[in-house]
Amino acid sequence: MIAVSVAVLFLAVTTAAPFLQFILLGEWDFQAGQCAYKSPQSWAFYRLGLCTLWLMTRDVNPTSWIKWSTFSLVKLRRSLHDQNWLEYDINHWRRLRNADDLVKGLAWIDRSFTRSLDAVYSLYHCLQDIHIPIAAQAVSELNPDVTVTQRLQQVVENPVMQIAYKRDNVIASFLEMHRRTHPSLGSFYLETIVRLSNTRDTVRPFMDWPVRDLLTFPNDIIEQFLMCIKAMIAHEHLTAPNVITVWALIQRIIGQLTGGPDDVEPHINLGFAIIEQFEAWLTRSTPQLEHNDRVALCVYGMVKVFTPSFDFHLWRTRYSGIEKAASLVKVLDECLVKMGGGQVVLTRFVNLRWEELVARCSM
Repeated sequence: MIAVSVAVLFLAVTTAAPFLQFILLGEWDFQAGQCAYKSPQSWAFYRLGLCTLWLMTRDVNPTSWIKWSTFSLVKLRRSLHDQNWLEYDINHWRRLRNADDLVKGLAWIDRSFTRSLDAVYSLYHCLQDIHIPIAAQAVSELNPDVTVTQRLQQVVENPVMQIAYKRDNVIASFLEMHRRTHPSLGSFYLETIVRLSNTRDTVRPFMDWPVRDLLTFPNDIIEQFLMCIKAMIAHEHLTAPNVITVWALIQRIIGQLTGGPDDVEPHINLGFAIIEQFEAWLTRSTPQLEHNDRVALCVYGMVKVFTPSFDFHLWRTRYSGIEKAASLVKVLDECLVKMGGGQVVLTRFVNLRWEELVARCSM
C-alpha cells in the first residue's frame, strides 16, 4: 500500500511539476534549469492548466501581472500556441538560454584575452553578426559604465532608428573600450563614428570623439570626420558639450602647424571651414542653444584655440583660411557689444584674453 501511494504521489508530482515551474518563474528565470519530467501526461496537465488560466484571465490587461506569482499574462498567451514540449523548449527555454550563454561567453573571452588583438578582432566580428539586442547586452556586460548601458538601451529600444545605426552604436561602444589598449582599432572606431555622424536619424547619442588621438589616424579618415563635423554644425545636430568638443578638435588641428604644411594643410583648411560654419551657426537659435549661449561657446573656443602665442602674421603668410577666423572674431565682438560687452558676458580672465585676441586680429 505504501509503495503504491509513493508511486501515485511521484506520478502526480512529476505530472504537475513542469506546469508549476512555468507559472512560478518570471520571464528571465527561464535561464534556470528545466524540470526534467516532461511526459505525455505532464503535457496534458500543462495544457489543461494553461486553458484554465486563460479562461480566468482573458479579460485582464495583458501587461498586468498576477499578484500571487511572477507569472506574466503575455507569457501565457504566447505559450498557448505551443503544440508539444519540443516547441515549448524552442520558443522559451532555448531562446533565452542561448542569448544568456552567448553573452556570458563573449564576456569571458573579453576578460580572459583582452590583451590579445586577435581575440578583440574576433569579438568585433561576432558583434557584427549576432542579433543587435544580444550584442548590446554583451557590450553592456563588458563595460561597467552605466551611461553606456543606458545609451545602448535607448538606441536598441528606439523603433525609429535604422538597424545599421543601432549596430554601429554597439560597435562604437565596444571599440571605445579597446582602442587605447589596441591603437590599431582607432581607424575602425573613427570610421564607425563617421557613419553615425552621417546618419539621418534625429536621435543622436553623443559619442566620445577621439580628440587626443585624432592626428594618429589616416588622413582620409580624418578629413571625412572633419567634413561630418561641419555638416553636423550646419544641420543643428550639436549640443553644448558637442560644441566644446569641436573646439577642442580645432585646437588639435591648428596646433599641428609644426608638422609641415604639406602634411597638415588639408586638415587645417577643414578646421578653418568649420570655423566659418560656426559664423553661420551664430545667426540661428534653438530652444536647446539660444543665441547668447552660442556666442559664449564660440568666444571660449576661439580664446582656447588662438592663444597669446599664436602668430597671426605668420599664419596669414601661409594659410588664407586664417581670415575666416578673423571674420568670426569680428562677428563675435559685435555680438558681445549688443549683449552688453564682454565684461558683462564673460569672466574677467576670458574677457582679457578676448580683448587681446581682438587687438591681434585687427593688426
